[in-house]
Amino acid sequence: MMRSVLLARVFSVACIISAFSGEAYACKCASNFQDQNSWENAKLEAASAAAIFEGVPEHAEMRWDVLTAKNGDLVSADASSWDLSSRPHMTITFRAQRAYKGNLGSEVQIGTGLGGGDCGASFNTGLTSLVYAFGPDFDHLAVSMCGPGGWIGNSDQETRLRFLRKEHPTASDLLLRHRRIGQETQRDRERRQHIFNEREKRYASATGQICGSIIRTSAKGSPTGRISFLPTVGYSLFNSVTEEVAADGSFCSRRLGPGKYYLYFEGGFDEKKAVDVFYPGVNDRMAATGIEVAANRTDSITFSVPTEKAYSVIGLVSTDDKTGLGSNDVSVALLSPDGRIRYRQSVSFEGFFPLPKTKYFHLENVLPGHYIALVLADPGGYTKKQEIDVATHMKMFSLVLLHKK
Repeated sequence: MMRSVLLARVFSVACIISAFSGEAYACKCASNFQDQNSWENAKLEAASAAAIFEGVPEHAEMRWDVLTAKNGDLVSADASSWDLSSRPHMTITFRAQRAYKGNLGSEVQIGTGLGGGDCGASFNTGLTSLVYAFGPDFDHLAVSMCGPGGWIGNSDQETRLRFLRKEHPTASDLLLRHRRIGQETQRDRERRQHIFNEREKRYASATGQICGSIIRTSAKGSPTGRISFLPTVGYSLFNSVTEEVAADGSFCSRRLGPGKYYLYFEGGFDEKKAVDVFYPGVNDRMAATGIEVAANRTDSITFSVPTEKAYSVIGLVSTDDKTGLGSNDVSVALLSPDGRIRYRQSVSFEGFFPLPKTKYFHLENVLPGHYIALVLADPGGYTKKQEIDVATHMKMFSLVLLHKK
């Protein structure tokens, strides 16, 4: 809560969180600095931040009590209002190169959201970013996508860097910025396009791409699905680069910062068989091979996807009689070890009083792998974390939903 208050001093941020899914978040940003020249904006932004530095992200970690809890521990089952201690969030560790404000060491940890609408900030792997952090002290710093800063090669950062480095302002830094009224002139459009083109050239020279094709190791079939490019230093489930695979199996990433990436394909083939696999064709991310991305280079690979047999997962969900689940949204979910919800099925506890305390669930077409099983409810209470392995036969287990610990 402290971080949210501090961020609100600089930017008006509206974040609505209703459930743990990419479509459930909404974030709107609006700067409080209007009708100022760029130099004055840079001065106000610097005064408002607790810490400012240039740095390269070296490690990113998703933190969530569901992932860190031991098998059998009680964790939050409330899908709508996890408190700040249990809500999924990211911690990013930077290698600081140059500090402008704050007593910072060579490594700086910053907290932020997951992205996907919760105002979580995203930083490019392998690229130096200008970071404005907020917080009660240097051990509890946070950033938002609504804050200033970003890749230092972006023209948007030039005025900020001149101010922070105590250089003299340019004439354009001192131009008064008015809100645009009326139609844009041809000169305005040409200038804006020129700035955009120059920015794209600089970004292309500092980044690379991974392109290639998806092929099936047995039988025939055209792939359908998407492929994600996940930095090996860590990634957010919502802020990673994801591209659709073309009908001929080809794919190509957007520009990626230098570093290694896992390639993750999820989709199917003509018969709509589910596939979930890391390059070069493994289920476990720990066995995956990272692809090196270099600046101003495009690498081409062939991603061979094996045919996998899917299985059924069945079981029971039990609850105490104090939760009153008749009107609640309850579901059983299977998560991958990195926190991605892979399979989910609604479970209805509606009925005549007394309400049933145990319900049956049946998840079909579950691919082999290691999963975290839990109950999600809106609103909910607590559930016991269950780790299961789906391998060569039908899996059965029980879950519990409690109204309090």
